[in-house]
Amino acid sequence: MRSDGTAVAFEMAAIERGYVGLYDIVVRPDGRNRGVSEQVLLHPSNWAKRKGLIQAICR
Repeated sequence: MRSDGTAVAFEMAAIERGYVGLYDIVVRPDGRNRGVSEQVLLHPSNWAKRKGLIQAICR
């Protein structure tokens, strides 16, 4: 995720056996307390939901 052209958050998402796994979620200190983490979690979760997946695992 970028803010003003600078990367402020990163995560990896993988689909396996009907689940979406969210891994390596990282938010830079200057991106914290601004709702960035919520957006980082919701984007792949909503994408997976549209694909028919109903379970998510965060690690």
